[in-house]
Amino acid sequence: MQPLQTLITPRNWRWVKKTADYVLLVVVVGAIGWSSTTAVATFHQATRNRAVVEVHLGTNPVRLPGLAASYFPAGTGLRTQPVAIVIANDSPDGVFIDSAELSGPYLTGAVKLSLPNNGYVGGGMFTSGSGTLTVDCAQTGELLKEIKAGAVDTDQAPTLLRISVRDANNQSHAFTLTVDTTADAIQGQVCAA
Repeated sequence: MQPLQTLITPRNWRWVKKTADYVLLVVVVGAIGWSSTTAVATFHQATRNRAVVEVHLGTNPVRLPGLAASYFPAGTGLRTQPVAIVIANDSPDGVFIDSAELSGPYLTGAVKLSLPNNGYVGGGMFTSGSGTLTVDCAQTGELLKEIKAGAVDTDQAPTLLRISVRDANNQSHAFTLTVDTTADAIQGQVCAA
């Protein structure tokens, strides 16, 4: 066996150090390249697969154009009224609203709303769906009395907006938004006008 001093000569030491430096360099460059490639791949994957959908009713969502300010007596039959419902998109991505349907008590049937721009709503933007509804005012006598008395029954079946939305990944999502829990915002106003 050779003594340690004869194995670690200056020439052998330089060779070992040079080899260790090359190995360290390859490991460091490989680690940096791997981490930056992974970070870029993760970023692209997160962007490509992002599908955030947050839809809600806009501020003062119900518009009923052309209502008069006088009360009709109960039982005046069917009344037809244009309606517009404001829908807001809180998500950072644009969405397509494929369908929007309004339903509720005293309506003769569900009302399909038409939407501008093929239903597209940009991120942070809003749209207004419009349609024509028919209210059976002969059924709203008790509601009108409550409105006049200023005490509307909150146990009333709600007025709902059901919408189907496609996100940035072309995935469909269904939402049910409550327009009104007292039938006052639409039905009460139509029959009381």
